[in-house]
Amino acid sequence: MLATSLKVSLWGIGVSLILGLTCLTIGACGNSWWKSSIYDMEQSLISFRIRELNVQRRNLFHFKLYNLDNILILIIVSCIFAVLSFICLLALCCFKDRKSTWTVGTGILICLTFISSIFGISAVLYAEVFTGFSWKYYEHGWSIITAWTGAVFCILAWLLSCNAGSTGRPKLNQKYFINERKISSVRGDQKVLFYFKSFLFRVNNMLNEFKK
Repeated sequence: MLATSLKVSLWGIGVSLILGLTCLTIGACGNSWWKSSIYDMEQSLISFRIRELNVQRRNLFHFKLYNLDNILILIIVSCIFAVLSFICLLALCCFKDRKSTWTVGTGILICLTFISSIFGISAVLYAEVFTGFSWKYYEHGWSIITAWTGAVFCILAWLLSCNAGSTGRPKLNQKYFINERKISSVRGDQKVLFYFKSFLFRVNNMLNEFKK
């Protein structure tokens, strides 16, 4: 049975990645990164509004004045690695019966979540420091606050990944264990079916472990 701390870490990684990806995507698509009540203005990564004038991006990388493209690129890269991290997490939960698989899988997961968190926090820090907007005259809009939240969730996913890696491989219930040595006794035309059944057993094992 999985240790309670490891269960919490694995569930926490998944939830953090989903929330981080969601918040970063909403933040990137939001219409209010910087706002000013004085100028009646709102600026985002994809739009600009001042009074009655509204300007939208015509393509993905269009605005050049305040290097907003750099922020958008950083967020896109962070989201890509968040998706890869979630895929790695699912694979790790399904194929965790061998020590080598767990060790390599957690190592890859730590690297992916670290890259996602670095790019996510870099995007919002870049927006805070290196854009042409002065916070003396502008306020934080809801979009940049949402992006900050997403970056924090990505960092949390990385920290939980480190905890999962340091906890060690979970002990499995042997009745759900698939002996890989059976592969050698399976004929070539039946190996696809064998691997499929093996995958189903691993998924069943994962679900039963989390139910305990």
